[in-house]
Amino acid sequence: MPVVDVEVVLTGVGVVISNGIFFKISAFFVKRWMDQKDASEARAKLDLEKSAQRVAAELERTAGKLAVDLKDSVAEHRQEIKDMTKKLDGSLGEIFNQLRIANGRTAKIEGGVIEAKKGIEKIEAVCAERHKGNGDGS
Repeated sequence: MPVVDVEVVLTGVGVVISNGIFFKISAFFVKRWMDQKDASEARAKLDLEKSAQRVAAELERTAGKLAVDLKDSVAEHRQEIKDMTKKLDGSLGEIFNQLRIANGRTAKIEGGVIEAKKGIEKIEAVCAERHKGNGDGS
């Protein structure tokens, strides 16, 4: 058998053992770092989901509030339009009443004017008769 230097063998075994220990320690820290990174990503994802849910809930509340405000605003405008329509109808009724009264007065005045014209025509006819009878031509 060949003579093997024990010291060389022990040194080789020591190097292998120390490399194995360093590898195990390195693997332990790499695994720990990866686990922390995964946990951090999971927390970030969970936080993001919670934030998204809060934002969605807030948007839903805001949309509901806006819908109620819009509905109230439409109801108010609808009531204003109804009130203005009633006011305009009342004003038109007043105008029609005044127009009816004015038309009645105009008809009475026109009737009086026609009667006055007939009277004037009678007076002119009488005057024309008188002047013909005088014979002076005036």
